[in-house]
Amino acid sequence: MKSHRLVQHVGKKYGLVQSEQLYDRLNTYHFVEGKALNDVDGLVELTIDVLSLQDGGEEIRSFLEDKLEPGRKEIEAAYKLTHALGIHSIPNFVVGGKFIVSGAASPDDFIDVFEKIQRDGACDEPCFAKVLGVRDFA
Repeated sequence: MKSHRLVQHVGKKYGLVQSEQLYDRLNTYHFVEGKALNDVDGLVELTIDVLSLQDGGEEIRSFLEDKLEPGRKEIEAAYKLTHALGIHSIPNFVVGGKFIVSGAASPDDFIDVFEKIQRDGACDEPCFAKVLGVRDFA
């Protein structure tokens, strides 16, 4: 839960690009290096590196150690939303706020979705950004 909260926090405070960079680094940290995603010291170090923080990660550490666990409710809501959408594994893509495409899908499957969006001319708003309270900082 700590790493999920951290990615969400970084997305809110620093932007989606930085949160995606952190998420990518967390995957390597956990799946390649075998490190625990609930280790506060490790999470702080990664975040300092990804964000080039100059404060020694004090704000990040304070966020992660907060007993109220800010962001937890949003993460739990996103988890419930993934199940409501029928998502039970990664990667999956939610395109246009309403089309679910498995990461194992063929390029033609993605093209079909894009053509449908182009033909219908409408997309829903991003579903996870709203649930997580993240906005695009671009």
